Amino acid sequence: MSEFEKLLPNICDSIAKTAAHVISYADDDNKEELLDALRSNVQNYTENSQKFQNINALISNLSSGRSDTNVEEILQNFNDGVSNFQPDSSTNEFLKQYDTRVADLKKNLAGEKSTDNDDEDADMQMTEEDGANLICPISKVRMTEPMKNNICGHVYDKASIIALLRGNAATRCPIVGCSNKKHLIMDDLTSDIVRQMCM
Repeated sequence: MSEFEKLLPNICDSIAKTAAHVISYADDDNKEELLDALRSNVQNYTENSQKFQNINALISNLSSGRSDTNVEEILQNFNDGVSNFQPDSSTNEFLKQYDTRVADLKKNLAGEKSTDNDDEDADMQMTEEDGANLICPISKVRMTEPMKNNICGHVYDKASIIALLRGNAATRCPIVGCSNKKHLIMDDLTSDIVRQMCM
């Protein structure tokens, strides 16, 4: 795995955090334009990652071939493989995560705007519900850096989940009754921007 591929989750996470700031602070006139530009960046990064994977696969296949093959023929096969490759980012998980996060942020922001016009009781109830959602199910204290499990959707505080995994690497989702049977790994967790915006 190349350095670029290792950094791709962090890059996409940073772009999603930037989208959260765009949704919160940008003017309505150019908000969608900025979000589309950010989505285009995620798409470009994922397509470049696919191109890198294709090039690595071509190099691996061509280097494992016969040693008596002509060098020019190998170069021609490599160039053909690179030029004929068409990346498809429509099914990419990072692009789907970006779209989901932006939709959640827009929904969250729309919910905040609608409660601004409601009475104080509804505002108080909303605040209490948000507070309950900001409590880490592991440590039972308010989250400082919420991390969402991409498999089951549950949210934990980053420090709590790191401590839990340090104690037992074979830990599953600590939420009682969770149908996720896969062991927790940090690669399956992403920062929950919606909850961070509520803090």
